[in-house]
Amino acid sequence: MRLRVSRLFFLVLIVAAVSIAYHYYETVILKNNPYARFVKGSTNLRLGNLGEAERVWRELSRMVDLAPAQKSALQEKFKLLDYCRKISLQKAKRHVNQALALCRLAQPAIDEERITDKELGFLTQALSHLECAAMYRGADKRYGYLIAYTLLHLGKTEEAAPLINAALNENPTSADTVVLQAILLERTDQLDEAISACLGALQIKEDHPWANYYLARFLVKNEEVTDQSFQAAKNAAAFDKIWAKKLAELFSDWPDKREAIERLGVERAIQEKKEAEQNRIDKNRVGAARVNSYGGAGRGGGVVSRSSSQTSGGKSSGSG
Repeated sequence: MRLRVSRLFFLVLIVAAVSIAYHYYETVILKNNPYARFVKGSTNLRLGNLGEAERVWRELSRMVDLAPAQKSALQEKFKLLDYCRKISLQKAKRHVNQALALCRLAQPAIDEERITDKELGFLTQALSHLECAAMYRGADKRYGYLIAYTLLHLGKTEEAAPLINAALNENPTSADTVVLQAILLERTDQLDEAISACLGALQIKEDHPWANYYLARFLVKNEEVTDQSFQAAKNAAAFDKIWAKKLAELFSDWPDKREAIERLGVERAIQEKKEAEQNRIDKNRVGAARVNSYGGAGRGGGVVSRSSSQTSGGKSSGSG
């Protein structure tokens, strides 16, 4: 017993000594030693703590007794800090884009409600990229939405809830985020509130496809097969053939409504096929133009229209 007490007392002494030494370093050595401040800022920069590095160097720049050589070195450090900040933002954006691409790969299976290990792998990789984006301190507005999206579809409802609320506080006019909130409410057995959230998303953005899809599903689940649920189902079916198939099953007891929804799904499938063929033709045309510009147009080259490679009517990434 005495041995344990002595060890605990010795540990407390060590912690106290370290605290006193750090306080002395902060208030005496660092305050009166410009070089120590300079080194501390450099250390934070190497660790990726850009904000702390800037704070320390700003304090150092306000010291009146800096030599000209020290001021010059400090200005170079500020330039390096700006460069590192730009690189960090680029890295954060790259990770967010990769996360978005992975979410899009998982989206078809989410729509069909047949998520397998493959799609869970996509979402898990997306979550890893978003964690990296946070490490690089990116200010991308898509970050909060995407991390909530991945957590929600990974089944981590409790973890997703505060992030959805935070994303809504940051951007209350995001219809996609409101639909995420609706999905969360439905999963926590708050069906009426989920329906209200879908209606709120449609007020923000009229004919929002995800809002229409989930509004139709939630209304039918709430035993409300009305003109409102049918119209929402038609709007969603006209946007996506997979949704049309899922929604048609909900209206199986109403043959005329089911056939109308299925017909919209067939029309959407035909449209998607035409768009894919047109995109293929456009890409071939762009490739031919590039070959001509390099091979047959001389040194002057040619101008290739960027708009020719853009697709139309593609499904945007949203909540699913």
